[in-house]
Amino acid sequence: MGVPTPVQDGHLLRFDRLDTSGFTIPVYTVGWRILDQPGDVWTQRFVAFKADETPAFMGGAYVLLEATKELMARRNLKPASVGLAVALSSRATKLNNNHVLCRTGRWLAQRLNLTFVGEKFSKQAHRSLHTLSSSGERDGEVSGKYTCQKIEGVSTVIILDDFVTRGATLGEMKRALDETSCGISAIGLALGKHERNAYATGFGVNVSNEHIPDKWNQAWINNSKRKPAVA
Repeated sequence: MGVPTPVQDGHLLRFDRLDTSGFTIPVYTVGWRILDQPGDVWTQRFVAFKADETPAFMGGAYVLLEATKELMARRNLKPASVGLAVALSSRATKLNNNHVLCRTGRWLAQRLNLTFVGEKFSKQAHRSLHTLSSSGERDGEVSGKYTCQKIEGVSTVIILDDFVTRGATLGEMKRALDETSCGISAIGLALGKHERNAYATGFGVNVSNEHIPDKWNQAWINNSKRKPAVA
């Protein structure tokens, strides 16, 4: 199957294809979640954010703020034309305002003057993709699960997620978006791309978080010390 090779686009990693079946959208990540290097500092941070640990939540929110600004600059996107949505957890059928991604997404939209469109997406509950062993199972598990109400007033939707593997969820959300809101483009943004370093090196892909700039490292450290401020 191989490993998708990203392009470093500014401070972000850009994946033009994540080897999914179905719809493909460009996906940007802050870095990698290196599965066989759990001691990697950024991997630990990303996992703690997903677990909604308070210090990591604040650190992650501010790094995602910088990442969203970087993505918009690289794609020449204006705030008035951008909507922001979030991927739903496997058991969710609609937006959960208490979920770490929803809280972060609403805050990002407010800080950057974007239109939050997360409530436009809903889906059927499904098994966690991380419990499924084959790529075909993971793709099939989310296929046809999402629906989307018509979105108006924006030309691009940024879909926020914590981790991506093959992009099945993001592709499924784009399919649902196309069914009601044809002509709106979608871009994925996540903290990390799942990968095993031992596997990737066999295909000549360098899996490392050394590209993440020190200013983002400092943003994580400094804001992790804050009291929770993201509503």
